[in-house]
Amino acid sequence: MTSGRRRDTDWIVHVMGRLIPAAWERFADAAHAAPGERLLDAYARRLADPATQHDAALAWCAYEDAHMAIGGGPPPARALAEAEPRFRARFARLVTHYWRHDCFLPDDALLAAARGHHGIPAVLVHGTRDISSPPDVAWELARAWPGARMHLVDGEGHGAPEQTARLVRAATDHVTDPA
Repeated sequence: MTSGRRRDTDWIVHVMGRLIPAAWERFADAAHAAPGERLLDAYARRLADPATQHDAALAWCAYEDAHMAIGGGPPPARALAEAEPRFRARFARLVTHYWRHDCFLPDDALLAAARGHHGIPAVLVHGTRDISSPPDVAWELARAWPGARMHLVDGEGHGAPEQTARLVRAATDHVTDPA
C-alpha cells in the first residue's frame, strides 16, 4: 500500500534500490532516462512508445518482482515479469501514470480523508517485512482512521502470505457478516 505521497513512490522507485542494488541498477538502466529526467517520466515515455514498450514493461515488472520478493513476497508463479506481455505493459503504464502524478492527490489527502471515516469499519493487515510498502504507511492510516484496527504480521512480506491472508479473510468475513 502507498499513500500516494511522493515519499512513498520515491521509496519504491529510488531509495529501495539500496536494498537490491543489482535489480535497481537493471531497472534504472532500462529506463534510458535523459540527464535530469525522473525514472517515472522516462518509463512513462518508453511505455507509451510501441517500439520500446515491451522492454520497458518487462524491466518494470522484473523490478517489481524483485522488491516484492524481499521478506517473503509472492511465489514465483505470480511473477509479473512472467505475465502475458499485454498485461505487463498495461500494469506498468497504469502504475507509472499514477505515480508520476503523485496519484493525483495532494500529499496527505489519503490520511486527511481517513480522519473523516467515523463509523466506517476498517481492518488493516500488513506484514512487518513488506519492503515494497513499508508498514509505516498502513500504521499511519490506521492511526488516522477512527476505529480502524491494525494487524502487523511479524515476519511476513508483500503479497498476502499465509497468516496475512487468514487475517484478511477473517476481517472480510467480519465486515460482511458482523453477526
